[in-house]
Amino acid sequence: MIFSDPSFWVGLAFIIVISFLMKKSWSSIEHGLDSRSKKIKERINEAKELREEAQYLLSEYKRKQLNAQAEIRTISEETDKEIKQIRKKAKDILEVHFERKKLQASERIQQSEKQAVELIRQRSINIALLATERLIKENLTSEQKHKLINDSINDLPGALNKSYQ
Repeated sequence: MIFSDPSFWVGLAFIIVISFLMKKSWSSIEHGLDSRSKKIKERINEAKELREEAQYLLSEYKRKQLNAQAEIRTISEETDKEIKQIRKKAKDILEVHFERKKLQASERIQQSEKQAVELIRQRSINIALLATERLIKENLTSEQKHKLINDSINDLPGALNKSYQ
């Protein structure tokens, strides 16, 4: 019957050997799969932690960037205000300096005008004196000249008193 057939016993032996091998190797396969599964879970957890840390760092850097941009805006506004103040101060200083130079130039012009008028007056007096001297020399006699000198000497104290008053 079936038990007398050698193929049966070979098949049964084959199944027993395979079962035995499977039982022995199954624990090592199961252990390998478990350790691999454990490593995969650890890597997944590590990746999650790294992702969370990266998210935290990203949000931290975004916050720092926003703070830096706000600080840059503040510094820029303060710098603009300082520049406006410096420009206004420089403009005021220039205006004062310009007015002072303008006043100095005006004073110099007035002084030059006075000097020119005085020079013209002096030259006019000299020319008048020369003309008078010439006329006296050419047109007056010696008696008229003496009389003119005496009259001038007599009028001198009165003329001096008028000039001091």
